[in-house]
Amino acid sequence: MKSIPHPIFREGIEWRKLSKEERAGKAWKYILLADVFISVETGVQFHFDCISSGKVWLQILPHGLIISKGYSWNGNTFSPDNIGGVSLLLPSLAHDPLFQFSGAVGFPRKQITLPWTNWLYLQLSHWFLGRVYHAGLVAGSWLLWGETLPGDYVMKRPLHKPEPT
Repeated sequence: MKSIPHPIFREGIEWRKLSKEERAGKAWKYILLADVFISVETGVQFHFDCISSGKVWLQILPHGLIISKGYSWNGNTFSPDNIGGVSLLLPSLAHDPLFQFSGAVGFPRKQITLPWTNWLYLQLSHWFLGRVYHAGLVAGSWLLWGETLPGDYVMKRPLHKPEPT
């Protein structure tokens, strides 16, 4: 598989950390302040809207993923999100919604597989830390792949608009 370009991902512009009051016992630590497009060949031939609570949080397109403004995620589960000034938030942002919707009705499981999702994390990561975290993902991520939250679903549609670049 081909390496993908890293989008810009800045605190205060694309994301911010949630306050303790905003978290209120939830696992989420971060929230997107803008839509984020990750350019990657997904292998899908349609447009997939991943929906929870009536909102499209993730779009899977042939040439990328769009994670919507307002999406909240927990970063790297059971490990730091920043090591020695190297952020691993962007890889976790791409990984988390794919896991969230992986068990939902309509999810394109033939194209968006667990190995592909873990590969994407690796491609968006720092060259060394990404390999360390990837090893952990390969060892344990299968435990949660295919689980879904009540009410999450995926709508398959024909490609209806140009993809971002």
